[in-house]
Amino acid sequence: MNIPSAKTILTVMAMAILASCENPVIESGDGDETGDEATNGKVTLSLNISGFEQTAFDSNTTTTSAKAVSLSAMCSRLNVAIYKDNERVASVNQEAADAGFGSMAITLDKGLYSIVAVAHNCDGNATMTDPSAIKFPNNKVTDTFYCYDDIAVSDNTSASLVLRRAVAMFRLVVTGNTPSDVENMEFYYTGGSSTFNAVSGYGCVNSRQTETRAVSDEAYSSQSQYDVYTFPHSDGRDLTMRVTALDANETSVTQRTFENVPVERNKVTRYTGSFFGESPDTGRSITFTISDEWSYDDYTY
Repeated sequence: MNIPSAKTILTVMAMAILASCENPVIESGDGDETGDEATNGKVTLSLNISGFEQTAFDSNTTTTSAKAVSLSAMCSRLNVAIYKDNERVASVNQEAADAGFGSMAITLDKGLYSIVAVAHNCDGNATMTDPSAIKFPNNKVTDTFYCYDDIAVSDNTSASLVLRRAVAMFRLVVTGNTPSDVENMEFYYTGGSSTFNAVSGYGCVNSRQTETRAVSDEAYSSQSQYDVYTFPHSDGRDLTMRVTALDANETSVTQRTFENVPVERNKVTRYTGSFFGESPDTGRSITFTISDEWSYDDYTY
């Protein structure tokens, strides 16, 4: 998937409508001849999250559009940081329960700035000291969206931001019933990243990540599934995913390792099979389907 590399510097005296998630829609504020005197030369940058980019999954198609869905329906936290000359000069952290979630006003000196917005579902705020190395609480990765752009501010300005998905998902589907002594599913994997570079739009560290998912009551009598997120690397490297079913004493009941797991931003790599049954002698079968929000690569094991 190609990511636009050029960043657009937007002036506040013109209206530009840009569909890319990396470029906000900028509108100039109302003129006020006494505004500079009243604010000691500072101006107000008003930001609003207006939607999420919907990316066409056909590699030969580049059309994008903003999906009409609320921020709170997708994410529980929003972290926004403003940088000048690579130094953070302002930040705003919001939660879904806050009034005006997704809207904010930031007072700045006139000048050229970089904006980074990150929306996610972690139990805490992202660390955004460096826009090229954004970290999340306990190195946990959830469904995450972002926007990055440069903006020239010389007057009161409003920016409508469109976010794009930053992560890939690994989904394990267990077709049979889960044994009654299994309480947790542990996912240990390499090849992904828990730290995000908002400038490039990719993961930027070589992580060894471990995620644990509790087994639901329904899993003991029906099919179940488990989702794990990661930030893919720019070189398209695969994951090695080791999945272990653990009992109450954290002893392994069953373990499987999936090699060469392809991951791509905005794509679900889905492995479906009888996790607690016999491994198939034949090779994996692959199908490709498309959904409204995610692209899927399907595998059987």
